[in-house]
Amino acid sequence: MRLVPEMLVFMLAFTSLGWARACGQTLPPGSRAAVGSTVGSGAEPHASPAPDAKQELELTLKPAVEVWNSRKPLVVDLSFRNAGDKSVFLNLKSAFQVYGYLEDRDGRTFEIEWSPEGLERMPVKEDYTELPPGKTLVLKLTSRKIRSEGGDRAIPWRAHKSGEYTLYIQFASGSKTHLMSGQWDGTQTSRDVKLKVR
Repeated sequence: MRLVPEMLVFMLAFTSLGWARACGQTLPPGSRAAVGSTVGSGAEPHASPAPDAKQELELTLKPAVEVWNSRKPLVVDLSFRNAGDKSVFLNLKSAFQVYGYLEDRDGRTFEIEWSPEGLERMPVKEDYTELPPGKTLVLKLTSRKIRSEGGDRAIPWRAHKSGEYTLYIQFASGSKTHLMSGQWDGTQTSRDVKLKVR
């Protein structure tokens, strides 16, 4: 299910109510769009304008295997590349969430919950890692739960078919408080990768 960006409009995806309260934001799970970021901008959730900020965050995926045995956890490397011209500060400790989506050839989508995920507390400055221009950070993810979505077209994951799937990930991070210049808040969607599933 691929939804238009207007359905996201800077809303974040969280399963945890505590996480959502910490960030003050929500996003409907399964929404498919690359919303992008607000880096030190005046957009919600904080109000400290920095009009000269021009950062782009690129997300790419690399599964640990080319053919995934679905009886085992799925392991992927999620790479964050700063394609902009200024440093970006990423929070990979608290107030972030990662969602994965597997889409089969019939258009059915399965949602993946991953480990690690952000701690359920208000972010602090020490949670952020600087990502200089042109540099890349890698976060290793391991699946811990897969569930179906799609309304009346949904089927349980245990009934999925073997074959080639499209895999993509949404990363969401945010804070009510502006802690530093270059702070990255928002949602971003990775590039698709093909994954053979059995």
